[in-house]
Amino acid sequence: MRVPVAALAANVAAISTWLEMDEGDATASWLPVHHDMGLIGCLFTPVSRQRDLWLLEPAEFIRDPASYLACFGEHGATMTAMPPFGLEYIVRRLSALPLTGMDFSRWRALIVGAERIDVDVLDRFTALLAPAGFDRRALLPAYGLAEATLAVTGLALREEPTSLRVVPQEVRLGSPVADGGDTGRPVVGCGRALDGVRVAVVDEDGVELPERHVGQIVVRGASLAEGYVRDGAATGRADDSPAGLTEWHEGALHTGDAGFLDGGQLFVIGRLGDAMKVRGRTLFAEDVESALVDAGVPRLRLTVLLGSSAGGATGVVLLERPTPEWAAAAEATLRRMTEHATTVVLDVPRRSIARTTSGKPKRREMWAAYVAGKLDAREILPPAGPGQDEVTTG
Repeated sequence: MRVPVAALAANVAAISTWLEMDEGDATASWLPVHHDMGLIGCLFTPVSRQRDLWLLEPAEFIRDPASYLACFGEHGATMTAMPPFGLEYIVRRLSALPLTGMDFSRWRALIVGAERIDVDVLDRFTALLAPAGFDRRALLPAYGLAEATLAVTGLALREEPTSLRVVPQEVRLGSPVADGGDTGRPVVGCGRALDGVRVAVVDEDGVELPERHVGQIVVRGASLAEGYVRDGAATGRADDSPAGLTEWHEGALHTGDAGFLDGGQLFVIGRLGDAMKVRGRTLFAEDVESALVDAGVPRLRLTVLLGSSAGGATGVVLLERPTPEWAAAAEATLRRMTEHATTVVLDVPRRSIARTTSGKPKRREMWAAYVAGKLDAREILPPAGPGQDEVTTG
């Protein structure tokens, strides 16, 4: 990625303004500094503003998450950022331990981003820390990507995180979002565009859509990178993107992510390259994963791949050393949500699901390995073949 100095300066300034950083603020982070959230958000921003900073090795956070919390509960740090799996890890490791002596009342900014945000994780994290003074309004869901240097949108300080319910099987690109009611899945709002950034949602022809219509997220502004570096030169082509659909076009960044706006706030649904069209509706891999978590499969032991193979449109669930109950839940959920696509459930070794440094599954990489027959996997349920209804990949 080639990020001009001006783009870096613009994004750091936007983050600082968003967080209202003042002399009393200190940042603590366990994120790797080769990842954009760790590098730009938790290193460059506080250092450029001459604020105090505690940096932990990621391995130290994994080994002892309580030492990370002590930065806030004992030593006075006020700001940080992490993917949702970090919150989930803290809850899982520390839920049975009393946070004796901790005071989180000064912790005022915890940016949450880099992957789909589960409202239940926000609730459980708040429930764990609230007795020690943590304010739920410190949770700041955000949307960003390295192609925009880092931050694009973020929830305003002192604003309560909100969610809207969407029925995954009813999502149609270019169409309005139907009210999901009690049957819908909560989609967490990621705040509004930061200073100097403009966010729009467009249809498949690039036409800007009204609010509450689902389409591709497009970003404009001073923080945009110049492109991917290939053979020493910057290129904005989608085929150079690690994620597949991100590209620059006429000064705008077409992110390859799907979402909608409501009251100016961005709600992110999923990755267009990880989606499947069923009877005109668009189903995202993230929605299938969330349904599997609801069915009792641990989030960090699974991933879902949607694509087109020799058997046509195909949905694949990878489970790391599953129990029979997980396998049965995966089969039932995948067949129900993908309807008449071919479905495959695979048993893979522990820690074999390829992930980015922010914890997101490398779906394209794993899909290519699956199609090429190079996955280290054992088929634990026979494939269910497609029916006659229309099923295509997105």
